[in-house]
Amino acid sequence: MRHVKNISSCVRSQRGYTLIEILVVVAITGAISGVISMVILSMMDVVTQSRSHIDAIAQAQNAERWMERDGKMCQIVEVERKQPNQSGTMQMVWSDWGGTRTEVIYFLQDNQLRRRESTFSVDTYNPFTQQWDGAPIEIFETLIAVDVVSGSPQTSFSLTTERVIQIDITVENQTSTRGVTQEKRHFEINPRAIW
Repeated sequence: MRHVKNISSCVRSQRGYTLIEILVVVAITGAISGVISMVILSMMDVVTQSRSHIDAIAQAQNAERWMERDGKMCQIVEVERKQPNQSGTMQMVWSDWGGTRTEVIYFLQDNQLRRRESTFSVDTYNPFTQQWDGAPIEIFETLIAVDVVSGSPQTSFSLTTERVIQIDITVENQTSTRGVTQEKRHFEINPRAIW
């Protein structure tokens, strides 16, 4: 009997948590988890924005690398614009020591910067018509950059009076939360001079 009284007195002296204490704990836990989730979401947004900008930089650098490579080799450069606010096309032509003539055309199509390379044998040149007869030996088309903003001044090709090729390129990437990231590049190329 005595043990039963001790047990019943122990049970009465132990109290549980009140409803108010439980609600306070739930409110504090909710506030802390809300702050943590906001921090995680903003970190994910920054990562997405950074990846988008890095992608835009890579696209612009790739275009610069290809154009610089071809520009250093070219002997003839022609820039054509159909209308003043359009990007137009740029053609670079060179001949190598092996007797191969290469023509490269850069153009924008559906916000993609493309490079079309045609290779001709020296045997197909007709000196009387000063034209390249016959079909090219090889034709390659390469996608250089995507999400390129078309139209001048965002993306344009031009030649200075000193025969320096000036190129402006703008790449835009759409992000889901913060809008658009943009990378603008301006560079100049001095081609080898046999005009």
